Amino acid sequence: MKVANGAMEYITSTPIEEFEAKLQLPPSMKKVASYDGKKFDVGLITITSVGDVIISGQENNNGQRGNINLFHFDSQGKLKAQYGYRLEETSKEATSQPTIHVEFENADHKSLTWIIYEQKGVEESKLLLYPRVAKIDLASAKISDFQQYGLGKGSAYYVDNDRPIILIDGDKKAVFFGADKKDKELWFSRVKLVD
Repeated sequence: MKVANGAMEYITSTPIEEFEAKLQLPPSMKKVASYDGKKFDVGLITITSVGDVIISGQENNNGQRGNINLFHFDSQGKLKAQYGYRLEETSKEATSQPTIHVEFENADHKSLTWIIYEQKGVEESKLLLYPRVAKIDLASAKISDFQQYGLGKGSAYYVDNDRPIILIDGDKKAVFFGADKKDKELWFSRVKLVD
């Protein structure tokens, strides 16, 4: 529903079957179930410059967190797409609390960046989080594969819990800031968000 200037502009209702029909997955990600109407923790809501509404959330089965979904509605409240994400980290620590994730419109006003901070564990009250980043084309409602940063073969760096990301160069690039598990080596990773 949208209310503007004291009047209702529109109200819509989307059947659950439409969510399944419009499910979009990153090309290399398989086995992500569509939202089925069950318990779901609503997260951030993003409104784009053209009025599209992105509602995020995560499955919650009696405190056990699962898939993350984004619901993409156009400026009239009609569902354009549902984007699904299956957690990489599925330990009890990782699934017993909501997964930190953010979505924001890019400086080109044509795409959205979706960042999911997967939790590898906890070290002396510090969450061991590493970012996975995908790009969503707002016009075509298609999602890219997720790119992983910090955690790779032979290396493990985790973002700073207080300031995991800084946007630079007119919000066209992001810098992830963090360190290794014991905070002995600093880590910076610059990521291009738009051309």
